[in-house]
Amino acid sequence: VKTSIEAIHSVNPDIYVLIGAGIKTGQDVYNVICEGADASGSSSAIALAENPEALVNEMLAAAREAWDERQSGN
Repeated sequence: VKTSIEAIHSVNPDIYVLIGAGIKTGQDVYNVICEGADASGSSSAIALAENPEALVNEMLAAAREAWDERQSGN
């Protein structure tokens, strides 16, 4: 993920990077944002989840946590 983000930003550092492939859990969201993605997305994992609302909430919380950590420099 980090290599892909670096390659994209080498072409244009103003491009926002969204990583959506392979995202199935909140931990996946957390990981890609910590690696430098600006956003994450998921479709099939949410559509197939036993409790889609709970999964979306988990992913949103993970995104917020990762973003806050990146902004604080941790």
